[in-house]
Amino acid sequence: METLDRLTPMAEQAIADYRAGDAQAAGAAGEAFWAEVPQPPETDGERLAAQLSLLVARSAVPVDPAAAGGWLARAREAYGADSAGGTAMCDFVAGRIAFEEGRLDEARAFFDKAVAVTGPGAFDEEDPKYLAFYEGSAPAGAGAGGEDATTLAERGEELSDAGEFAQAVDVWQRAVAVADPGDADTLFWLHASIGDAQFHLGQFSEAYASEQEALKIGGTGNPFVWLRLGQAAFELGEDKQATDALLSAYMLEGDEIFEDEDPKYRDSLAAKGLI
Repeated sequence: METLDRLTPMAEQAIADYRAGDAQAAGAAGEAFWAEVPQPPETDGERLAAQLSLLVARSAVPVDPAAAGGWLARAREAYGADSAGGTAMCDFVAGRIAFEEGRLDEARAFFDKAVAVTGPGAFDEEDPKYLAFYEGSAPAGAGAGGEDATTLAERGEELSDAGEFAQAVDVWQRAVAVADPGDADTLFWLHASIGDAQFHLGQFSEAYASEQEALKIGGTGNPFVWLRLGQAAFELGEDKQATDALLSAYMLEGDEIFEDEDPKYRDSLAAKGLI
C-alpha cells in the first residue's frame, strides 16, 4: 500500500483546495496527484489510489462541475464496470453534477441508479437540497430540515459580507433549490449574488453563467448584473461580450458603476471610444 500512502496526501490537498473554493489551486494539486498514479493501476494500492479520484470529484462539484465531470470519468475507469458499489457512488456524483448544471432530468435518473443499489442512504451526509429535489416533496420556499429560501439568502449574505464567498455560494445555491419557482425577485437576487461571489472567487465562467441566469429572470435593468457579466467576460477574454455588457452597465449607471472597481474595465470602453 506504499503507493496509496504516498498519494493520499496529494489527493487530500486537492480536496481541501476545492472545499476552500480555490478551483485553480485544486486543479493544479489534483493533476499533480493524478500524474503520480500508475496507469494502468495494477496493484491493490495503485487501484485504491486511482479511486481517490472519486473523492476529488465529490469535492469539486460545488466549485467546478465541469472539472468534477473529468474526475468522475477517471473514477469510473478506476472502479471498473464490474463494481456495483463503485458505479453507484459514481452515479450519485454524476447526479450532483447534473443538478448543479441544471440538467434536472439527468440528475434524477442518476440518483435513481444510485438509490437502486445503496437505498436512500445515498443521500446521507449530503447537502439536503439533493434529497429535497429527489423526493420532490419539499414545499415551495422550504427545504429539507425546514430551511426556507429567505433564511438561506440572509445567511449567504452574512457569509459574503464576511468574505466567505465559497460558503456563501453553497448556501445561496441551496436557497435556489428550495425557492418558489414563481418568485422571480428572490431568484434574480440569488443568481446575481451567486455570480458576484463566484467573480470574487475567480470563477469567471461560473460567474458569467450565473449573471446570465439573473438576466434571463428579469435583471436587464440592473447595472450591477451587467457589470459583473462584463467583468467575467473580460477575464475570460471574450471581448465582444465584455464590451456589450460593460457598456450596458455604463449606460444605466454612468461612471459611478466603475467606482471601487479595477480601472481596466472602464479603460477598455474608453480605448474603443465608447465613453
